[in-house]
Amino acid sequence: MRYTVLPPAPPLRPYVECLWRLEGDGAGLPEETIVPDGCMEIVLHCGDRFERVAAGGAAAPQPRAFVVGQMLDPLVIRPGARVATWGIRFRPGGAAPFFDEAMPELAGRCVDLASIGGAGRGRWIERILEARTVSERRRRIEAWLLDRLGRRHADPLPGLAAGAIVSARGRVRIDDLASRAGLGPRQFERRFLKGVGLPPRALARLVRFQNLFRLVHARDEADGGWADLACAAGYYDQAHLLRDFRELAGSTPPRFLAGQGEFSRALTGRARLDDLFG
Repeated sequence: MRYTVLPPAPPLRPYVECLWRLEGDGAGLPEETIVPDGCMEIVLHCGDRFERVAAGGAAAPQPRAFVVGQMLDPLVIRPGARVATWGIRFRPGGAAPFFDEAMPELAGRCVDLASIGGAGRGRWIERILEARTVSERRRRIEAWLLDRLGRRHADPLPGLAAGAIVSARGRVRIDDLASRAGLGPRQFERRFLKGVGLPPRALARLVRFQNLFRLVHARDEADGGWADLACAAGYYDQAHLLRDFRELAGSTPPRFLAGQGEFSRALTGRARLDDLFG
């Protein structure tokens, strides 16, 4: 399969990391594990739909178009035969201006896009699926996003605070962020949760986890093992790293990295993490 990233229109860049396309033949490909990264997404299956695979092995087709709320658990998916999937990946804290729903309402869920957000969204989905060229589909996606952005005023604090957490690679004191915002810790956390969909410490944990992949890509054979990586990423020790990895990826680091499929590998690859961390 071929994974392609498209930069968003300039007015969208503070909120949207990228648009992406995944295309190719998915027949017979194994399931893949997608790990949490602190970013919400909209996914549109313009070809065959993927299946979501539950822990016991039961599989169910994903909606044709859906929003992926903030995740704290790995998501296991299996591609359809004809893959033609598009996605809108929001920056951490960047999705709130485009939805009427509070972000915690979507957390941990993959929600059919036609079932939320008011009138007109179903027709927009149809227009995206009907587009015959890449450029036309991209234009229609961006036009909808720009229209939504112009209609709503979202609290800017959650996005700014989330950006500070990303810039610090997750190694930041939440009390310091609250103090910089001129707020008490509880008020800060309430506003952050409403706009991001996760508490600030949970986002910091996911950012630290994603930075671990970045450090893995940067190391060479002369570098130390997982204990050194744990220290560099800000974990207490190697046991802390391994516990987080099992909870967020469902496996040990070597087994997960060795078993990644093309899509999963692209989402934790160097180029993608450069986009996330700027």
